[in-house]
Amino acid sequence: MFNNIGRKIKSLVKVLFVVSCIGAGILVCLCVAFTFQYKIPEVALFGLLIAAAIVFFSWIGSFVLYGFGDLVENSDITQYYTKKIYDELHEEPNETTHNTGSHSSSMSNFRQQALGVNHTCWTCKNCKEDNPNTSVFCQNCGDHK
Repeated sequence: MFNNIGRKIKSLVKVLFVVSCIGAGILVCLCVAFTFQYKIPEVALFGLLIAAAIVFFSWIGSFVLYGFGDLVENSDITQYYTKKIYDELHEEPNETTHNTGSHSSSMSNFRQQALGVNHTCWTCKNCKEDNPNTSVFCQNCGDHK
């Protein structure tokens, strides 16, 4: 029920706006019919003003609610990517990444970029892993600087 709730809110806003416009149109038709039947022109003017107010306020309200739906939808996307980045930052390296070095090297660079680490690196002569300048041994293979 609550999957894609942002999209559902935005769809509901569209439906409510259309329904309010149809309701305003019906109100105008009823006021015009009442005016022709009873010869009271003020009723038609009053009906037009009320209908215009209904359309205007439903239009303004639809901006707010549609924006809320968009915010909810974007927060779901942000949550998904934040969890994905968190999982990548905290995953334990396995044997295949230590043997090849390629995935570990890209993860090391990714971690440094994600954590905002801005220092110079040295590259291991043995496995070509980028290591921070503060480390004396390679983080991938353990070779000396």
